[in-house]
Amino acid sequence: MSNLRSIKRRFADTGLKGRMDMTTIKKVAAGKILMGKLGYSRDLLDEITRIGQEENIQLGRVKALGAVQKARLGFIIRKTGNLI
Repeated sequence: MSNLRSIKRRFADTGLKGRMDMTTIKKVAAGKILMGKLGYSRDLLDEITRIGQEENIQLGRVKALGAVQKARLGFIIRKTGNLI
């Protein structure tokens, strides 16, 4: 599930396409903090998704430090909402 197509599908499932120009601000309080180490050769996106589902996380921030074997970079075109 670590290919670009699955990332596009996940983004599309959020319902954000076409709403990229909206500004929404909501105050949130910090809840629990999870910290861990990613296993060797594990897929970062798959692991973040798995942990988010297991912990029922609706909103979060991810900080990461380390090296990767392989990486793919993507970005969103704000006018169209397309993920490249």
